Amino acid sequence: RDRYVLHRYILRATFWPLAASVAALGFLALLTQSVATLDLIIDQRQSVLTYLEITILALPQLLALVLPLALFVAAIYSVNRLQNDSELVVCAAAGMDRWTIAKPVLQIAVAVLVANLAINLWGQPSSFRYMREKLYEVRGDLAAKLVRPGQFRTPVDGLTIYTKEIDRSGRLLDLLIEDGREEARAVTYMAKTGLFTEIRGEPALVMTEGSIQSLEPNHSLSFLKFDSYPFILSAVIDTPTSLFYKLSDRYLHELLFPNPNDLWDWRHRSDLLAEGHYRLSGPFYNLAFALIALASLLGGEFSRIGYAKRIAIGAVAALFVRLLGFSIQSLCAEFSSLNVLQYMVPLGAAWFASAVLFGRPLKRARASTGPTPAGASA
Repeated sequence: RDRYVLHRYILRATFWPLAASVAALGFLALLTQSVATLDLIIDQRQSVLTYLEITILALPQLLALVLPLALFVAAIYSVNRLQNDSELVVCAAAGMDRWTIAKPVLQIAVAVLVANLAINLWGQPSSFRYMREKLYEVRGDLAAKLVRPGQFRTPVDGLTIYTKEIDRSGRLLDLLIEDGREEARAVTYMAKTGLFTEIRGEPALVMTEGSIQSLEPNHSLSFLKFDSYPFILSAVIDTPTSLFYKLSDRYLHELLFPNPNDLWDWRHRSDLLAEGHYRLSGPFYNLAFALIALASLLGGEFSRIGYAKRIAIGAVAALFVRLLGFSIQSLCAEFSSLNVLQYMVPLGAAWFASAVLFGRPLKRARASTGPTPAGASA
């Protein structure tokens, strides 16, 4: 029964620091991502809700990156607190081995590993696909690219566009276009309303109830009224031709089995395979980091002066393993035959940490020996 009580106690002591670490690290990562998408408000003139939606859709990938680090922090915190409260000393005196103490932490690590795998295989590609589609719609918003109410905008040299306001239906009111791209013949368009649309697959601005004014080569003024006039925009802006899913947007079967009829997939086959094997191997860093944390604190004799040095060594080891993993992933994008190394790095680190953790029996700290008092028996 004592082991069961200890088991539940260590589970709680590890779970709550893990939740706090995930929340803190996830918030920092989300804050960094939010700065990168500020152009949705500044340049694309989108609403705050659209900005927040696209920012939150990046959360699954960010969680997959911070989970191993959060687990390492939680394991270090919980086990170190047990040591500071002398609870590990009591466990050792009661004859409990390292497995009894490590088992709850490793159970949490396995649960996090499974959650991380689910994020990599389903959560990330699902959210990123939806985010890519939203970005495609946002960046294909011609009104946001070309105009801002009450401002003169110059999307390209020689072309100036002004509108007084944009109503809820997307119509431009009191529109002015100054087209001076041809120096020999500057043209001014004025219209009561304008609406962005497509004509034969090309982006266009259809103006209504307006006029066209231009200065002819003989210096005479040409003036023409119109009820409706299309201003073709294909030469003015670059619009996305089709929706393209990046590596981060694809499901596992699309990465491991590229479409042989797709030229881009065939040319980037190594990149696709490297990403696919990373999705499968990445979750094992949770197990490796948990074992590194446990080995740092339980891998040797108990110390009455704390474990700051061991914790520092464990942190450096975990950082080295993760950076090595990123380097191997980049190398596999060039040489797909090396993808097995993506599994060997976390599993090798987990094996080595296990050897350090369980290689010797748990021992109590030995009291320092001083000089033998006079008269004491030898």
